[in-house]
Amino acid sequence: MPLFDSVLCFVQSTAERKVKQATDEHHTTGAMGTLMHEICILTYNNRTLRDITQVLKLRLTNHSKRASHKESIHILKSLTLILYLIINGCDEFLAWVRSNMCVCERLRNFKAQEASDLPLANQIRAISGHICDHIGDDELLEQRRREVVEFRSSISSPGRKSADNSHLRELRDLRGSSERGRMSSQWSTNAGLTAAHENYATSPSNGFLEQTASLRLGKQTEVASGV
Repeated sequence: MPLFDSVLCFVQSTAERKVKQATDEHHTTGAMGTLMHEICILTYNNRTLRDITQVLKLRLTNHSKRASHKESIHILKSLTLILYLIINGCDEFLAWVRSNMCVCERLRNFKAQEASDLPLANQIRAISGHICDHIGDDELLEQRRREVVEFRSSISSPGRKSADNSHLRELRDLRGSSERGRMSSQWSTNAGLTAAHENYATSPSNGFLEQTASLRLGKQTEVASGV
């Protein structure tokens, strides 16, 4: 490791390193579910929460009007992490997102520097839109957060397998067809938002909890180009 990187690593806090690792420029993978869960836990401490939000804000704003490929990946991964944290993190993190909604609103009109990054730009606009929708709809946000709690509680119950999501199906059935239609429209906008869609996945090995919340940019390029 170069001397400069060693010194930089030494002065950075654990929270800063974790967020930078989760939002790095490597385009083949996103943050591991375990890493995002660790960051989520760190939001409950005021000092580490400040470190987390500082890195995220820098990632979202430190770019030109038309972001480069590297900057686009930083933004996409940061938005994915934010969407995970508003559903799983503390109320103080929610308050920070609400106070910086202008950043997410601007990203709904995001433009990439290179034509080859059009799929990235589409995903950035879509995820920033989902964040704005959740922050602007307290009922929807509370529903998502409640379902995460119910899922985690269910997989820790004796006799229930981790892949058993019958309790979630029953819950959705009770809410009625009109609400199911609303939920469907909220999540059908972009097929590339697998990580956001599965924030309470039916199995910890399939979603945010343990498996990589991979952005699967290569695969998503094909999906986005077909739209």
